[in-house]
Amino acid sequence: MDRLEQYRETVKKILDDYAAIPHPYGKINNLVIVSGDRNHFLLVNEGWKGKKHIHHLSTGQKT
Repeated sequence: MDRLEQYRETVKKILDDYAAIPHPYGKINNLVIVSGDRNHFLLVNEGWKGKKHIHHLSTGQKT
């Protein structure tokens, strides 16, 4: 595995671990989005807190 591939796997694992942490309020999901070429990473929070729709971009990373 080359260095860039190791970096991609590390970033994906960190985001997956973070996304697995449940929110203490509302029905909010963490979504990890990785581009097809695996060079762009996003962590998005999306869901509902009561009647309010929540959507938040937590991080973005380009390798």
